[in-house]
Amino acid sequence: ILSEPQSKKHRWALAGRNVDKLMAMAGRCRTDPSVIVAATPEELTAMAACCRVVIAAAGPYCICGQAVVEACVDNATHYVDVTGEACFVHDMVEAFHERAR
Repeated sequence: ILSEPQSKKHRWALAGRNVDKLMAMAGRCRTDPSVIVAATPEELTAMAACCRVVIAAAGPYCICGQAVVEACVDNATHYVDVTGEACFVHDMVEAFHERAR
């Protein structure tokens, strides 16, 4: 997705905890994404507030995923992930389903 030509039609960003890794990944993209450091709850909230969708593609979700989900719920931002951690999915549905509706 990150290197496909059609991605030029959309504004997007890379976000994460490590700015050096983010910059390296951004350098491999055909388009120039924004880079957002989101290491603290406040930064996660700001990230979720400035976008429509968060695609979470790095785990472990059971350790760092809940803060991302909560930031998305608090900001009415769509959330998608690639987790295979069934316990994480269950816990997030239990914790946030009603608020996210």
